[in-house]
Amino acid sequence: MYKIIIKKSIVVAVIILFLSINIVPSASTIFLRKYSMLNYNGNTLYVGGTGPGNYTKIQDAIDNASDGDIVFIYSGFYHESIIINKSISVFGEESNTTIIDGNHPPNPKMDKHVSITADNVDFSGFTIEKSVEWDTIGINVFNCSNCQITNNCIRNLEGGIYVRCIDSVIISNNTINCMAYGIGIQEYGLNIFEYTDNLMISNNFISGEGSLPLYGWGILFSPANSTNFIYRNITIFSNTIVETLIGIGFCFFPNHAFYITPVIKDAVIVRNTIKNNVIGIFLCTAKDTVIKENNLQKNLIKAIFINSFHTVWQKNYWNRPRIIPKLIFGEIKIGSKWLPWFNIDWHPAKEPYDI
Repeated sequence: MYKIIIKKSIVVAVIILFLSINIVPSASTIFLRKYSMLNYNGNTLYVGGTGPGNYTKIQDAIDNASDGDIVFIYSGFYHESIIINKSISVFGEESNTTIIDGNHPPNPKMDKHVSITADNVDFSGFTIEKSVEWDTIGINVFNCSNCQITNNCIRNLEGGIYVRCIDSVIISNNTINCMAYGIGIQEYGLNIFEYTDNLMISNNFISGEGSLPLYGWGILFSPANSTNFIYRNITIFSNTIVETLIGIGFCFFPNHAFYITPVIKDAVIVRNTIKNNVIGIFLCTAKDTVIKENNLQKNLIKAIFINSFHTVWQKNYWNRPRIIPKLIFGEIKIGSKWLPWFNIDWHPAKEPYDI
């Protein structure tokens, strides 16, 4: 499929060069979006350790906490799945030694180790894993705003972090090694209009299973069932994504490839290292995306797009030094016809960035 797209695109490249120059606007500035800082103004509850009054289970401490409290968990193994439904901070003593393993009672069949369903939650400092079955999710973030998920290690699971219907969430400095996806952002859009707005994904290390054939996604944005959804103001900054099927993917499912209305708007993908994947970047039904100063190295297909418009590719490193503009091939739909198309990175980098 991709070879056909590339051949067709080369044929029409000269004809539509002038049009593509006018369609794709320039972008010289990346605007960093602002997020609210969390306030810690309550009591501190302790889990583990040997102090008087310390809780044995994380969930018991959460159930007894109030908005604004801190739940601090000492290093150890905690065989439970937890639900954070209050505006609190949950901190592990040290991410490599504070381990949540949801493979054991009381919720042996719960498919999400950590569920966050409240606004103003800070979750940091854990390893999340499951020792037997892998078809589970590490952290589920649903219908909340102003949350931070930082400094965690998520491994041996189907999915790392799953996000749905959020506003102003930061996912940063996590190490994720999972089968199906590292960070998945999905909306269902069944009967109501759903959205994800102001999402910052930064400084994460995401890897697939590391064996052939490569499987899964690094960062996945995907609608599920209809077009009643939108992603807005997404920043993907300074992540390393290696050994996956697709490094960064927007709406990559066969039935979604034919959507006409863009569902991802104003995304910024800047200063990431995307390496040793089958496809580096895949865009589908995206609009006004800025892709700037990324390292795209040793990917079988560096980048491709379907029905995405006003994309700015700027100063990316395309696996080797380049002195001429780099063409990025794809397809767009005009009326009832699919046409080969291309975008241009006018000033590709001559050497990889130190990220």
